[in-house]
Amino acid sequence: MQITDNAKAILEKMLKEENKNCLTFFTQGSGCHTRLCMDFIVVSDGNQINGLYVDMSEETSRMLEGIILDAKDGNLVIQSTNSNCSGCSNCSSCDGGCA
Repeated sequence: MQITDNAKAILEKMLKEENKNCLTFFTQGSGCHTRLCMDFIVVSDGNQINGLYVDMSEETSRMLEGIILDAKDGNLVIQSTNSNCSGCSNCSSCDGGCA
């Protein structure tokens, strides 16, 4: 996962407003219905991406490989550098595309 300087500026403002200092990424659900979520927490030490503290499990970290958190027109946007997203092609209720 990468966090651009533009996204960092927005996230720093959000963290300050919430009196938090760390982004935490986690998943909810399973299989085709797995959702990636983000919240703010307080930590005393930890891993950093572009100077921001981040917290996530190894599984979530694997899900975020090739993901760039950026900003456009003052809003956070998610970009993927993955050229081959397998999605959930083994699930009959999904079309196998990237979410």
